[in-house]
Amino acid sequence: MTSHLQRCVAEYERQAAADAATADHSLLADGLADFERLPRDQRLASGNVRAAVKLFMRLRKRAETVDLLTEYLAQDLSTDDEEWARWERTDNLALMRRFEETVEAQRDDFAWAKERLEPHRWLRVMYDGTQALAWWGAGRMDEWLAMVHELRAAVPINERTREAWFHLNRTEARVLEQGERIDDALAAADRVGVLADRYPEWDWAEMVRLEGDLTRMSVLARAGRDEEFDAAADRVIARLAEFPATPTVAPEGPNQYVVLCHNAAARLYFAKRYRRAARLFRQAARGKAPYLTYIFLAACVWAITQDRHEVMDCLHEAAKRDPSGSVWQRAQRLPEFADLADDEEIKVAAGA
Repeated sequence: MTSHLQRCVAEYERQAAADAATADHSLLADGLADFERLPRDQRLASGNVRAAVKLFMRLRKRAETVDLLTEYLAQDLSTDDEEWARWERTDNLALMRRFEETVEAQRDDFAWAKERLEPHRWLRVMYDGTQALAWWGAGRMDEWLAMVHELRAAVPINERTREAWFHLNRTEARVLEQGERIDDALAAADRVGVLADRYPEWDWAEMVRLEGDLTRMSVLARAGRDEEFDAAADRVIARLAEFPATPTVAPEGPNQYVVLCHNAAARLYFAKRYRRAARLFRQAARGKAPYLTYIFLAACVWAITQDRHEVMDCLHEAAKRDPSGSVWQRAQRLPEFADLADDEEIKVAAGA
């Protein structure tokens, strides 16, 4: 039977998918109150745990998620339920930057996967970027790379695995970039785009090519190769202009387009190309953009024009999309907002 918790979370997810700015945040408060009232046996039922993890994700309750999933994993679970719960627990440890715990959890997840899952499912255990960077944070990057090398020998690229290999190749480039292994990172970025060339009829092909270019932009920025970075940005912007009309991406085009515009703009923002970044963030905002789009757009606007009203409008839009109420907490970490740290009007606009 579907619980009140599950109904609240499902309805919020439905509303947020339609328009995050108008989704009813009280549904999450309702769901949280119901979860806290449930007896232990009902709280640990699979449907309620999955709903609670979605709820906690929206409210950024990372530690509570880890505690719940640790308790859930102490039970006898189906293989699918255990695979899901392990991944979510490891991901939340990584998001909290608990690096050593993330490394040990992911190492255990990988050993479990090799014992219980078919090889094509091993890739998902290792392909997440946040989780992978925990190995770098723990000073154990080479161990993670050795596990990826093991996967290359064990899991071929085919139509069944190409999506997972896309994620893993992109993550490998991020890890190598973080470790300042620039040439290796560029080679990994090239492997991202090669997947699209190998499967030109793939619905994801053009998106994968663009993500390969975006990955390359990140590596070039890290290396301080400004001319090459700007040339790569020119190519990405030109291809984005054609992207919505590409027939092979029509079924998911608008969603992919928003994600790609945001990702390209983020690279430009971190490279302090504020005007170009702002144009792409505005393009993303025409679709169902996440709250981060509006935070970064606000930072660009402040860096370019210091237009308080537009900054406040952007932060207000971000706050409408973030039920956790942490928009200002995230925004104030950005260097562009250093002189606004004590600005009460700005903080109110951000929902602080």
